[in-house]
Amino acid sequence: MFRKLLNSYLHQLEARPMLTKMISGGVVVGLGDAIAQRISPHYKKFDKDRFLSMITYGFLVSGGIGHLWFRGLDKYFGNSMTIKNSIKKVCADQFIIAPPEIVFFLWWSHYTSQSTHSFTDLIKATLPSLLVQNYAIWIPSQFANFYYIPEQHRVLFMCAICVVWFAILSFTSHEFEN
Repeated sequence: MFRKLLNSYLHQLEARPMLTKMISGGVVVGLGDAIAQRISPHYKKFDKDRFLSMITYGFLVSGGIGHLWFRGLDKYFGNSMTIKNSIKKVCADQFIIAPPEIVFFLWWSHYTSQSTHSFTDLIKATLPSLLVQNYAIWIPSQFANFYYIPEQHRVLFMCAICVVWFAILSFTSHEFEN
């Protein structure tokens, strides 16, 4: 069963790479949000609107932009899977795209939740700790991703890590609201 599902995914990845990665991103971010809602003491009932908003974010940003970003890194730095090249890609990924992506995620969750709190207060309260958590999770993960994983599978690898990461992001951004 698992092998059949994996083969189907790999076929779709070959035939429709962008769409497949966008769907993967939506599923993973949605799963992360579902976990965050489940562990939050503030949510007694599942918030479907929040869940759909997070799926949309994952589809557009994590999957769509992630596909383009990884391709761009390979185009700019080359696709050799060496330690030096992997470190360059990790630095670009973590210091160029990660901080604005976290801010964008916070903005997305803040405005789609119709929060009454200030976005500036949300950033001040959550961004420093989220950046530290981001670097702790993503620097080693992305190094492994760039060093060991071929380009066509990087978004899938990233998605596996994203379940945990987006649970943290969703929990943190929405807990601030309560």
